[in-house]
Amino acid sequence: MSMNKHNDFKRKYPLTSKWATRLNIALLFFHIGYLVWFALTGIRIMAIFNIFSVLLYTSNIKIIPKNPILGLKLIYFEILLHYLMAVQCVGWFCGFQDYCFSAVVVAYFIGYALDQDGIKGFNSTFFSLAALVVFVGCWIEAKIYPENIYYISSVLIESFHFVNVLLNVAILIIFSYIFVNKILAENDMLLHNAEYDELTNLPNRHNIERIKNSYHIDEPDGTRDYALAIIDIDDFKKVNDTYGHQAGDYTLQMLARKLEAHKTIRTEIGRWGGEEFIIWVAGESAMDILLEDTEKFRKELEEMELNYQGISFKITVSIGVSYAKDGLTFDGVLKKADEGLYKAKNSGKNQVVAV
Repeated sequence: MSMNKHNDFKRKYPLTSKWATRLNIALLFFHIGYLVWFALTGIRIMAIFNIFSVLLYTSNIKIIPKNPILGLKLIYFEILLHYLMAVQCVGWFCGFQDYCFSAVVVAYFIGYALDQDGIKGFNSTFFSLAALVVFVGCWIEAKIYPENIYYISSVLIESFHFVNVLLNVAILIIFSYIFVNKILAENDMLLHNAEYDELTNLPNRHNIERIKNSYHIDEPDGTRDYALAIIDIDDFKKVNDTYGHQAGDYTLQMLARKLEAHKTIRTEIGRWGGEEFIIWVAGESAMDILLEDTEKFRKELEEMELNYQGISFKITVSIGVSYAKDGLTFDGVLKKADEGLYKAKNSGKNQVVAV
């Protein structure tokens, strides 16, 4: 397989490429070790079987990028057949059948990776049940035919058992750790995406609502001294139409970074939607502080020249400001700020209007 095609596979299926390849290589070295051990201990059938296993995993290095489902199915069929034959050759007490338990964990993790990459055709439940069926089959076989194909000493039985238990525990720990941390990381990402705007990384409406609730706004014993400002980019459509939507996105991101520079311990900021942003100041003299800060912010943007891919242009903003008074709810204060923004837009733009 060419390097370009292999790189395409890694880009298109990042999780599958990473974990299927690692699993295959780990099992390759695992079977090389068992090939040597079986050969040295005179267990010829398993030594020969491990020669075919090594060839399979070597071939799988190329098969997985071309056909990951086939490659992974070959891995599982080889694992199940391996410990079925091992129990026949060296007996139940060597512990080869115990790989059933780690095979279940690995099956679900690989199924998860394939699902994340959008690859269909690998049924984790089927392979887990197949492992359990083979496990039960090994137990029944050991009961019906207690004599092994090969006689091995108690020391060798104990050695096989120790190594197999150790490897099983290691596999269970590694894949459980990976899986749990992967799920936790995805949950964190989902939570972040639910509460933060993807383009600007500022809190979105949902997050602002959560912040509002944390102040117990609109409750009798909640924070009553606060002020809100709604900021809107003047003639933003012209930026998109003249310089392109990527320049528009760049403009929104730059404005967001400027807003972050004005954030204090008493300030909350967010993207309200489209080209509108919100600033919220709580505490004593909130209105005075917000008026001063928004005017400073407006002047900074007026004087700033944006440069996107060699194209220079300027923007201005209109801002409406209001504060909690006369028993207004949060939505009422927000509505007043929106009225101030409307007045600013209709009286020349590029100004701060308090209502």
